[in-house]
Parts: sequence; C-alpha cells; structure tokens
Amino acid sequence: MTETFWIAATVLIILALAFVLYPVLFHRRGTRQQNDLRNQNLMAYRSRMAELKKEHQAGIIDQESYQQLRDELAGAMLDDVPENETPAKTVPG
Repeated sequence: MTETFWIAATVLIILALAFVLYPVLFHRRGTRQQNDLRNQNLMAYRSRMAELKKEHQAGIIDQESYQQLRDELAGAMLDDVPENETPAKTVPG
C-alpha cells in the first residue's frame, strides 16, 4: 500500500512539473519567432526606403510621389506591428 502511494505521488509530481515547466521552456521560441519576423519586416522597410530614395534622387519619381510612397510605406510598417506589442529594441544601422 505504501509503495503504491509513493509511485502515484511521484507520477503526479512529475505531471505537475511538466505542466509548469513546459510553458516556461517553450515560450521563448514564440518570442524568438516574433523577433525574427519583426527584424525581417524592418529590413524590408529599410530596403524599400533606400530604393525610394535612389529613385527620387535619379529623378524617376517626383517629390510629391516620393513623400506619398514614403508615408504609405511607413503606414504599412506600423500595420505589421500589432497594437498590444511594445516595439523591439533595435540597433541603428
């Protein structure tokens, strides 16, 4: 009887630890994926901004179109970030 109790208690403790530790250990993966997506969006934004600047300097697009496209790109960048998230710290570059 005592042996059965200890086996059952051990199994229950292991299950309880699994329920507690699983979210702690695997929550970081989601955060890492969000940061990767955020960094990819930022790289795409910077790349497109550089293209717009080059096109404007080359005279392909006029000042008004340049400003409009730049504003649209900035708005699209803001749309990619959910409102409940805080902005990620990035290194200027």
